Amino acid sequence: MNDDPFNPVIGLRSFGSEPDQVSAFVRSYVEGAHKSGLPAIVKHFPGHGSTRTDSHVGLPKLPYTLKRFEQVEWLPFKAAIEKGVDMIMSAHIQVPQIEPKTATSRKDGSAIMLPATLSSRVLSEILRNQLKFRGVIITDALNMKAIADNFGSEEAAVMSIQAGADILLMPPKPYEAVAAIRKAVTKGTLSKERIDDSVRRILQLKLAYKIMDAKRASRMNVDQAIEKAKLYIASNQADKLMDRIAEHAITGWGAQMPSEQPHELITSTMNKVLLVGHDDRSLELMQQALQAELLKPGESAYNGASSPATRNAIAQRTYSVTCEIGKLKDKNLAAQIRSADAVIIVTNDIYRQPRSVEAITGLLAQLEQQKKPVAVIAAGLPYDVQVLRNAPVGYATYGLTERNVRMAARILLGRASAFGQLPVTDK
Repeated sequence: MNDDPFNPVIGLRSFGSEPDQVSAFVRSYVEGAHKSGLPAIVKHFPGHGSTRTDSHVGLPKLPYTLKRFEQVEWLPFKAAIEKGVDMIMSAHIQVPQIEPKTATSRKDGSAIMLPATLSSRVLSEILRNQLKFRGVIITDALNMKAIADNFGSEEAAVMSIQAGADILLMPPKPYEAVAAIRKAVTKGTLSKERIDDSVRRILQLKLAYKIMDAKRASRMNVDQAIEKAKLYIASNQADKLMDRIAEHAITGWGAQMPSEQPHELITSTMNKVLLVGHDDRSLELMQQALQAELLKPGESAYNGASSPATRNAIAQRTYSVTCEIGKLKDKNLAAQIRSADAVIIVTNDIYRQPRSVEAITGLLAQLEQQKKPVAVIAAGLPYDVQVLRNAPVGYATYGLTERNVRMAARILLGRASAFGQLPVTDK
């Protein structure tokens, strides 16, 4: 769950901003993974969606009360546990209202709150006992600065297991971490029973997914499994599925968003389309996708929302449209716009840049006066939608992956529809 637009690390890795909505997606994800014969994993417990520090580079802190965690952050985790999720990853965050214990940072000798990954209160008392999770607990990467800078490989390894973790992910010095664990067992700081508990859970997981059998006589051929996965990913079946996912994810908005889809914003009668934006990479990828789609013969849209006659007409069209790029701050932008038949404004997390938002809002008003076809492509986080609600037509793509950008180009050409729903709400 990502409920802070300015969270620097979660963003598009989340299902959305609302606990109930995210919980529903989590249930579907766990169920789908299990139906496909895959273990399901969720992260980062006890919640990372409201932090403003990236735990790769620092140690975040969430000051929320236990009641808040129970009512918001933990709802998706509870949904996952109810569905039988196999693994849960811990978060390298401080939660002083839950875990008030402190430790001395190796970095500067200061007192810091014990991170959740190293807290028995969080991993054992709450996740194991209170929430009844019986699967495998895996730490987030222990080479992240939130842990590595403050504790080091050996200390963090022992403390993670003491806290209740079963798998230690990426300790910066794995051999030293193993040696520290052995030493702790020898000294009695860690019990053999505690190690056995983790090993038992890991073995049960491997048995459940046939990575090994009880006699160790037959185990999955990993190389064959990888080759099988590669063949599927390269197949036409996977290609169609990825297109379908992209089409059902991309979200349309705007006061002039046509009720009938697909809708053709870029037509075969146009000569030039201008892409305008603030981010070079977003503009270049959108330009490449549009140019590639324009060179293809027309294709029928996938859905039946429009009439067969409309879909067939689109399928017969050829284009001689050029796609040019205009930077938001270019002095000759006005001239470029005048010579264009349509304008596509491409944004990428522009909500973080108030001046750019103001500039694009003004540009949209000018284009409306000129009655020039215009659409916004929000290529980053969907929070751009919230600051550009005055756009006549817009599409949120949720990232710049090749598939999503290509689907945005197809939508602009009337070859696909936007079926998605906005996963975040105004705060």
